Amino acid sequence: MTAATVIPEEEVERLRKAQNGARDDRWKDENADSDADVRDRERARAFLDEQFFAPKNLKLEGALRLGRRQTRWFVDVRDPSGALHEKVSLGRTCDVRVQERVRDAIQEATGESIPRVKTPKWDKFRDALYAVSAVEDHGATGADEAREWIAEFGRGDMLGGVVDLGDPEALAVALGYEHWNDGDWHRGRPRGCFRGSDGCLYLHLTALLKYVTREHARTTRGDLLALLRGLDFEPAQPSARVGGKVVKARLWKSPAGFDPEGGS
Repeated sequence: MTAATVIPEEEVERLRKAQNGARDDRWKDENADSDADVRDRERARAFLDEQFFAPKNLKLEGALRLGRRQTRWFVDVRDPSGALHEKVSLGRTCDVRVQERVRDAIQEATGESIPRVKTPKWDKFRDALYAVSAVEDHGATGADEAREWIAEFGRGDMLGGVVDLGDPEALAVALGYEHWNDGDWHRGRPRGCFRGSDGCLYLHLTALLKYVTREHARTTRGDLLALLRGLDFEPAQPSARVGGKVVKARLWKSPAGFDPEGGS
């Protein structure tokens, strides 16, 4: 039987100190990274103040990105009189990319606008604002975002009234067809959506996608379809026979009674 190896007490103490030292070194490394982040934020804030806010006697007091998806941006700005304007909305991420939208938002709130700069410097502005901003999760889900998009889209591009799905001519108009003087029906510009007599909301997906990309944020057809399916939309192809021809369109149909603003 082999005798157990006895480690001298001095060696045990040396090993213990070495292990504790390694933990201390790791702690220092972690805090060094944190200190670097702090320094980066301080440099970013100094850049924003010196290059954009101070020249107009404005002071950036804080910045916030609300939501990790479809983010909304806000800033707290003190104007030349010393008054603090809290949560000045800069819009969504796609809006912050557009210099004039940010300048207009700050001017409307404070009476002063930050300087206009060339694109490379504006890119640095956005990066710096991102670095200094805090992040809060607004708790909105993809379904909440989709409802908001559909509600706004409908207010701007919805055919008025309820379309009688049993009336071929009314349905043809809703599908984007026009009755010309030659007596024939021709494809025109379809409205983005309409409410059918069955209580369902009918959407032109391409029109909705263009609206969302233009007004809110870049998204893909696949992502938008996933959101619509999450709201129980399904594909539909309503058709009508008018003037001896069949007209139809590929749409997406909501459940009966769907109200994007009412949550049902």
